[in-house]
Amino acid sequence: MKRALRLAVVYPSFGQAGGAENHSIAACSALARRGHTVTLYTSSYDEALFPAQATLPFSVITVGGRGFYANPLELMRLMRRMPALLREADLIVPINFPASAWVIRCAQPRIWLCLEPKRNLYPGVMYADAPGFGPHGYRGLRLSSLLRDPHLLLPFGARAALQRLLDQQAARGMRAILTNSPYISEKCAQVYPALAGHIHTTWAPLDMPVSPQTDIGRDPFILIPTRLEPIKGVDHALRAVKRLADDGALSGWKVVIMGDGEARPALENQARALGLADTVSFTGYVSREKRAELYASCAFALYPALAEPLGLPVAEAALYRKASIAAQRGGPADMIVDGETGWLVDVADAHALAGALAAWIGQPEQAAACGERAFAHLAPRMTEFGWGDAFEAALFHYADEPRTRS
Repeated sequence: MKRALRLAVVYPSFGQAGGAENHSIAACSALARRGHTVTLYTSSYDEALFPAQATLPFSVITVGGRGFYANPLELMRLMRRMPALLREADLIVPINFPASAWVIRCAQPRIWLCLEPKRNLYPGVMYADAPGFGPHGYRGLRLSSLLRDPHLLLPFGARAALQRLLDQQAARGMRAILTNSPYISEKCAQVYPALAGHIHTTWAPLDMPVSPQTDIGRDPFILIPTRLEPIKGVDHALRAVKRLADDGALSGWKVVIMGDGEARPALENQARALGLADTVSFTGYVSREKRAELYASCAFALYPALAEPLGLPVAEAALYRKASIAAQRGGPADMIVDGETGWLVDVADAHALAGALAAWIGQPEQAAACGERAFAHLAPRMTEFGWGDAFEAALFHYADEPRTRS
């Protein structure tokens, strides 16, 4: 009989909703349902964006601070504080930087759930598939960023050097790195070569109900499920939709963009400027129930993100037996069998993307068949059971392994 572990999961902040945050909550929930005692430590937890803490099968402890935007002094305070907070844990599982640095001084075994190395610290590696995006390319350097993180005014090179030093030190203290896609495993091997033999892909748990629904209804629509930021490529999607509209190929179809983010005003302006106001709608942030409804009723999904580490929306759509069109590089390419369970295209090429969309608009039964195959392909590894077996096996293996690396 397997033993139950006391797990301390550490994530920087739940102040915004995205794939990493949803993945973290799903992972904590899945581990708690397997009998482990799970405590999630984070700087803040916004119940307007995530499930109420009282409904979760694990505990949440907020430690204050600005999470991802902590300045060096705040980071040092957390590094001193975490050993006392986590002293009862059998195993510590930090998720992403700077959570990995918070636990540097903790004595217990640490296994890093690295959803991606910090992009602006390793731009040559992390933006290799997204030319034109540099150290600030993920969200851009804006006044709002400066207000949250005043030390951005320091020279970028000095900040990056300090953060890389902490990041590499944190990695040396890990027994293993677990990732959610082969793509990110490859990136981690490049960024943390000393751990290359201890990097494992365990995929990701999806906290979404599996649905048998395939009915697209009388008003078919394409769903674009993504946080609205420049690297998510929604601007390219809008240009492709414009091509279809000009060619008369939409035939009454609509496009629903599900998500929110700092790029939303610019994207709404772009849609109006392209004459797509009656075709494209923006939902903003939606509840879990509304998200499920949109997946269940769309014809297929388009996920146009560039340099994407995983692409949870592709897997979420598959659980609703809906196929996706996504970038031919990055995490989505690990999940989609091109031409069988979806389409992989150069999403920055409006002509190629419009062609892929037109193929399924013209023959929606092909999209439906791909959706069924997508479900069969992804459900075994990304529902709670499949992910839980792989992740739990890694936890037990490295928790029991004598510490031999420095």
